Amino acid sequence: MKAVVLTRGLGRRMRAGEVEGLTPEQAAAAAAGLKAMMPVGPPSPAGPHRFLDHVLHELADAGVDRVALVVAPGHAEIRHWYREVVVPSRLAIDFVVQAEPRGTAHAVLAAESWVGSDEFLVVNGDNLYPATACAASRGPGGPGRGALRGTHWVW
Repeated sequence: MKAVVLTRGLGRRMRAGEVEGLTPEQAAAAAAGLKAMMPVGPPSPAGPHRFLDHVLHELADAGVDRVALVVAPGHAEIRHWYREVVVPSRLAIDFVVQAEPRGTAHAVLAAESWVGSDEFLVVNGDNLYPATACAASRGPGGPGRGALRGTHWVW
């Protein structure tokens, strides 16, 4: 199954001074529009895990085997991280460039040729979705939709 992960944002909601409790490294990632690349959790041999590492882990646990990361033209850090530093063994990762930040629908549209006619899941790279929710989005009879209302998934 394919997934499109939206990582192109501008990081406006997490700019320095607007969110308390960020480390200098996290604030720098937010300022660069790389919220998904914020260092979180315990360190690994490659350094601190990135938030996106956890997102991709959940997708792989849900049965996703191909991912397109929608990135900005200058987001070389994401490409470098997943091509050189932490190369996932359970996912094939491709990169789709969204030239301008024009919103969620435009980011998904940027991945249109990558998706083709295949079924796919769309997730935000700065939100963590449990593998069970990702897997359940396909529904018992095929593709489906899920929405989060408060703290409960609605199918």
